Amino acid sequence: MKFTPPICPSIFKLFAVTVILFAFASCSHTEEEGSVSFSIPHSVCKQIAARAPVSTESTAMKVFVTGDWQTTKMVPITGDSSVTIEFDGIPSGSRLHVICLIEGVPDEYYGTVGSCKIGASNEIVISGKYENSVQLSLEDLDFSVDNSSYTLSLSRGLPGCTYRWEFSDIVATTSVQSYTYSGSTTDPFMGYSYCTIYCDGTEITTLSREQH
Repeated sequence: MKFTPPICPSIFKLFAVTVILFAFASCSHTEEEGSVSFSIPHSVCKQIAARAPVSTESTAMKVFVTGDWQTTKMVPITGDSSVTIEFDGIPSGSRLHVICLIEGVPDEYYGTVGSCKIGASNEIVISGKYENSVQLSLEDLDFSVDNSSYTLSLSRGLPGCTYRWEFSDIVATTSVQSYTYSGSTTDPFMGYSYCTIYCDGTEITTLSREQH
């Protein structure tokens, strides 16, 4: 069964937050290992927590490390304080991306209902004791369809990511966050269209959009 997040109205205005990520080797690590850590300020955590379907619940944020070393964490965001996330034991020389994803309400058949928040770091190279700082911005992620043009609402492409578009019997992959069908048939796609985001080969999420 195909997993696809449905479209949902944006819950709050686009915000971008600069998150500083540190790649370093602490004294507890060997010269061949490093770690990646980053913090999300309290003010931003409050905005993220507002997305929780019930006010007493936390919002779950998925954090992906992709590239030469891969892992995923689910991090609860309550809005009560800032959040610091760390990944340890990464081999020196590894080339990585870090992606944060806050999905809308999941749907059994169509994926995420509502807009998402997403942010991806530029490439991080783990280099022993040397510290690297990287910027990561969170922004709204929606999927729109206009005739035969398919677009993700991102101000720029996500570093390290590719996009797989699927509708009718057509599948296409691009390195940019939009796709335009250039066939001879006008608007041949009815029902749902899908876009799956991959980073360094890791599947991040799938968005869906109903088309009439």
